[in-house]
Amino acid sequence: MKKWLWGEGHCHSNFSDGFHSIKELTQLYEEYEIDFRFQTDHVFAQMPQGRYMNPYQELNDGHCLLPETVDEYLSQCKSACSTKHLVIPGAEFGLQFKPGPWTLNRYFDHHILIRPLTKSSLPKEKDLKEKWWPDIWNLCSKSTRGQLSMAHVSDDKSPWQILPELPNLNSLELVNNLESVEPADDRKWLSWWDYMLSMGKRIVLTTGSDSHQGDLWCASAMRNVVRIEGTPDAGKLTEALYAGKSYLSGTFHPDIWRALGEKGILPERNGFTPWFSLGERISRKEASGKVWEWIAKGIENNYGRIKKKDFPKMEITVNGAEIGDELSLGPKKRVNVNLAIRMNVPISKICIIVSGKVLWSACPLKNSFKTEIDLDLGDDAKYLRVIVSGNGENKDQKETLISNPVWLRKAKEKVL
Repeated sequence: MKKWLWGEGHCHSNFSDGFHSIKELTQLYEEYEIDFRFQTDHVFAQMPQGRYMNPYQELNDGHCLLPETVDEYLSQCKSACSTKHLVIPGAEFGLQFKPGPWTLNRYFDHHILIRPLTKSSLPKEKDLKEKWWPDIWNLCSKSTRGQLSMAHVSDDKSPWQILPELPNLNSLELVNNLESVEPADDRKWLSWWDYMLSMGKRIVLTTGSDSHQGDLWCASAMRNVVRIEGTPDAGKLTEALYAGKSYLSGTFHPDIWRALGEKGILPERNGFTPWFSLGERISRKEASGKVWEWIAKGIENNYGRIKKKDFPKMEITVNGAEIGDELSLGPKKRVNVNLAIRMNVPISKICIIVSGKVLWSACPLKNSFKTEIDLDLGDDAKYLRVIVSGNGENKDQKETLISNPVWLRKAKEKVL
């Protein structure tokens, strides 16, 4: 039986530099109607001049995910699972370095998401010394059997010329939350994603809040909506996520912070622990009180718009194939697309994109929309994806839907 599960792809606990314990986060995510999360606490490697120098730098007064603490971390993640919420252990491996041959003469802060995490997922310290970051990527790829994601990709800090050549790059992460400067569908780097997909790369899109506290930052961020068959477990969810059997559903309501009487988190400290993000205006003890105040107000009467009903939803089939499925094209390369969209704000634009080109678009200007379209795809069709944006009366109230592709393949065509 098919199920759609709603999940968080990237968050932090006090095992590294987060605010809450892993178990506390489960209790909060249950309130937010989030079915699963990838717990991705920090592992850091400092890389001045592009070379690995200081392995596993400790954070937050000695708290960091280290090779010797993996067992404890995995145990905490397992014990934090509940009947309503599944915790899948992961890690964020940070590669921070200054200009060098691989950085195109700019400062980059590349982070790798390892999902799921096992005892053998983290590279050994002795293997990392004097390595360039692509070599470290390869080490992580071998230790994780190729399940790697480039975390919080951006227009200006991600090495797009190099990414298509990285082995076992499985997914890109779009970070989007309440305080984002721009809605998810306006990201320029989505054209780079289209470029890689048009090359025949099977690279999927995931999302996460990168939240370091369990308040509205994660509750009202974008969510992965993943399709699985049967009883949910970590293996099925991970497999479905990396196969692209998912879409991204997002709200954009920064007015919530103002309604709480706050100006919002300082833009240069997006998503960090409150004693960082509130700067010198507030002490660590005061920040603790603020976070719990935000949580209580967000949950009360669903003030923070945190329930599943508050997020947009979509259904797509292409000749009966769903998101993440592979469809073999006939000689005419003509397909029938069924599309159903529901938002809480008027739908301002729907685009069907095939191999980087918009083949069909509409501006319904209503909250729900359903249609059936016949499309001629052409000879170069590798995939079909859908992106939807909606705008409320308040300019700060926006919603976004981004589907992963339906993979298109000619007879006897090989997959890269």
